Amino acid sequence: MIILLGAMIPVKEALETTGGADLIARTVLKIGTELPIWATLGIFLVTTVILSGVINNAATVVLMAPIGIRIADGLVASISPFLMTIAVSASCAFFTPIVYKIGKNGHPKLNLTDTQNRN
Repeated sequence: MIILLGAMIPVKEALETTGGADLIARTVLKIGTELPIWATLGIFLVTTVILSGVINNAATVVLMAPIGIRIADGLVASISPFLMTIAVSASCAFFTPIVYKIGKNGHPKLNLTDTQNRN
């Protein structure tokens, strides 16, 4: 976990240096300027949850924080709601059935799945 987090820091730096974070932020801002701020936060939340399903939660926060800050600056809004959205949504991937086995198949010890479908 520590190695993964350490490996994501150069990726974050590369994302900022190459302009990738600005590109992503501008893309979200194109949509977000026409929507209310809560809808922009919702889009950002869903994006972060999807990314958190692919990589580690802490690595998702490292990658999404600069993007969230740029989006907040572009909307002339407070940075705090965007950072809190990142913090919460990076942990929400466990609610999806793709990431966590309990969500898809029920809890194995509690026998929450349909017993007729078992082999």
